[in-house]
Amino acid sequence: MSALDELFLVLLALYLYESTWCVPAGAWLFVPRGQGGLRDVVRTWVESGETWFVRAPLLLPATPQLLALPFPIALAPEGFVAWDGPRKGRVLSAARGARWIAFEPKLAIVSDGKRVKAGAEVVARLDSDAAAAAFARSLAAIAARPLEKRSAAIHGWIAERLAVPAARACFQALKSATLPLRFAVAALFLVLGVALPVAAYRWGLMVSGPWLLGAWLVATIGVVTTWRRAERQLRPEQSQRRLAPAIAMVLYPVGAVRALDLHARGALAAFDPVALALAAGDAATRDAVATVALRETLWPLSFADHSEAVQHAAAWYHTAFERELMRELLDAGIEPKSHAAEPAPRDARDRSFCPRCRAHYATDRRLCADCDGVALVPFEANIDDDSVEDEED
Repeated sequence: MSALDELFLVLLALYLYESTWCVPAGAWLFVPRGQGGLRDVVRTWVESGETWFVRAPLLLPATPQLLALPFPIALAPEGFVAWDGPRKGRVLSAARGARWIAFEPKLAIVSDGKRVKAGAEVVARLDSDAAAAAFARSLAAIAARPLEKRSAAIHGWIAERLAVPAARACFQALKSATLPLRFAVAALFLVLGVALPVAAYRWGLMVSGPWLLGAWLVATIGVVTTWRRAERQLRPEQSQRRLAPAIAMVLYPVGAVRALDLHARGALAAFDPVALALAAGDAATRDAVATVALRETLWPLSFADHSEAVQHAAAWYHTAFERELMRELLDAGIEPKSHAAEPAPRDARDRSFCPRCRAHYATDRRLCADCDGVALVPFEANIDDDSVEDEED
């Protein structure tokens, strides 16, 4: 293998590394479609641990990737629940390990990097430092309110996260601000991924080197300039603007090719995946996200060994989220009943199904084997059949 072969393999490995994201549990990844709108790429269903790698397809540098996270805690007027250990779900990261944290007068809620702390305990993990800081500020503001005013504040916060018009406006602002940047990163990609290997193999680096260096310099300046332009538009306050990434782009060309991710990844961090899907998703994405959100909201996981305070907070939050979710779905023209309808039995042996995961059962069970605490629903043809009986503990 020649030195050129090794160089290009290293560049390819670096690009693959830059295209791989490590995200918090339950994240949804969206990318634009060629004809407009967004499509859902994959959800990271993390069973254990706090982060996971997104199995995203190889995308061109000019294709932004948008990340949306569900609410990481169960919030109630008296306090909130932080989850530990294996997690499942997008609306509420239900887990066997749950900590009840009451809103006390001296409770300090702060951010520490990507983590949110209440006192000395980590209660949530977000995708970025900025997202964690914003979440901590909102949670601290609710904790500082009198008890009788927290309910309205929580409903307002949930409504803000599900606000489809605001998410649509934010998405359009991102598209407009990053349009020149998308052309710039595409040009840099052509220099590094096409012009460099073709010229190097045909004429050698000794001959083509100065021309390639000049092309790389012009393309990099274009990326940095357009990135800074988008930074000024998306971050009007000068104190919030970043300079370090622009310097890194000059020193690390492969990272500069993915410069669009610096703006796109956290652009809609303040919104729930449902709001992003309804605001800009295509028909398939809107249907998929709405279906998952409805099923996990209407049939939440529950654990008998959780304390009364934890169960109360989880139930209160699900009720509040369900109210705001139904409002947004109806405003978007989506009929909730159609997404929670009974599936067709696979054959005559099917007796019941799980309304949450849609698994079919031919045995006499009461609860779903995979969705903790979710009761099975008999198929209509078996409603009068006495064979589906409660299981004894």
